[in-house]
Amino acid sequence: SNIVLIGGDGAMKNNIILQSRAERIAWVDGLRGIAILLVVLGHVNPPFKKIIYGFHMALFFIISGFLFKDCYDKKLSQWIKAYFQRYIVPYFILCGVNFLIEALISICFRAGMFPFNKYLCGILYSYGSTEWMPNCSPLWFLTCLFCASCMLRSIHLITQSNSKRIIICLVLSGISYILDVLDVPRLPWNFGTAMMAVLFIEIGFQINKMDILNKLKYQGCGVQIFVCIIILFSATIGIILNPVEIVEFSANNYGSFILMIMGSVSASFLLMFFANIVGSSTASAKALTYLGRHTLFLMSFDYFSDFISVRVLQIFRVHNWLFSFCGKVLVLVIGLQLLQLAIKVIPNESAKKFLSKY
Repeated sequence: SNIVLIGGDGAMKNNIILQSRAERIAWVDGLRGIAILLVVLGHVNPPFKKIIYGFHMALFFIISGFLFKDCYDKKLSQWIKAYFQRYIVPYFILCGVNFLIEALISICFRAGMFPFNKYLCGILYSYGSTEWMPNCSPLWFLTCLFCASCMLRSIHLITQSNSKRIIICLVLSGISYILDVLDVPRLPWNFGTAMMAVLFIEIGFQINKMDILNKLKYQGCGVQIFVCIIILFSATIGIILNPVEIVEFSANNYGSFILMIMGSVSASFLLMFFANIVGSSTASAKALTYLGRHTLFLMSFDYFSDFISVRVLQIFRVHNWLFSFCGKVLVLVIGLQLLQLAIKVIPNESAKKFLSKY
């Protein structure tokens, strides 16, 4: 069925709210659009970079958890195979494309200086830094999400108890935090970060399972404002007072464990709530939904867009983070349009289907 029945409380206690599955996916895509724009913005070093890094990666993991399906019709090996096809195959394809692009850039603009072996090792290890990955370091997220999804699927197959699942996820996140405290080098495929990500994915799963967003959505306006103020206060305290300069998931750099979780979960929930209320009906929401459906493309070519926009801005002698951000978004949107055009003109149906994933 395309219809989900949602019972409301408060002002709509006696009514049944009908919401199509397509509408729910649309607002989640809009939320993804916000999340990927935060990633692009964070990479131009704005003055409020600490706030963005305080929750933007956690938001991605929570969204993944919100869409996580709790079913038992497959063996773990089948799930691992499915996750591998969903995350790892695109990872190597997109890293390979960026590898070739960076090689061409090196030949044309950097006198042929191209660290072939270093980039190859960085891609195989998924070492998420620009030093080790050719303009595609944000793709560390895919290997991390693969590992985290496999771990969470294993936990869900082991126990159906929500409390036990939360405890296991907390233990894993604690191990990830200890790796940070001990300054242990990042593990292959970001396995250390994945142990932290499992907690956020499970939180997203529980938000959906308990229908928290809709329960709050159909409360009275006064209750909503009060709850949002409390959550905003929690997000502010968690992010601002965290002693680390920036929270950096790719490097297992969390600062205060409690403040990091408090800030990232609170800020992510606020954005989820507002995205759920706004939906996808307005022009701006539709634009965010469009970007949210192509986060993989935007994540993959974020740094390449920076390479192009910086050189264009240098012609006009402009050095400003806001112009850099707008320039990157413009380049990425143009790239998306070119991709859509290629999908239309390519005669091969298999190639169309493959490119449509991005």
